[in-house]
Amino acid sequence: MNRENIRERLLVIVSDFTGFPASEINTSERFRLSVKLDSFGLITMMNTVEDEFGISIPDDNLRSFRTIDDIISWLEANT
Repeated sequence: MNRENIRERLLVIVSDFTGFPASEINTSERFRLSVKLDSFGLITMMNTVEDEFGISIPDDNLRSFRTIDDIISWLEANT
């Protein structure tokens, strides 16, 4: 799967959870600042990401994600 495909799929999920249009989401800004999700919302969204991509993201990786670009890079390497 290529980076653009991963990016597009991920931005649809983020947009669905946040109400922000995908085109307005800054993928390089710190995640919580750019999408303004609380901890529960973030966990729920990441569960959806796991389901969408058919993967399980280890907790250590989840805690290390700071930006949406971090998630995209991890998905590129692991899907």
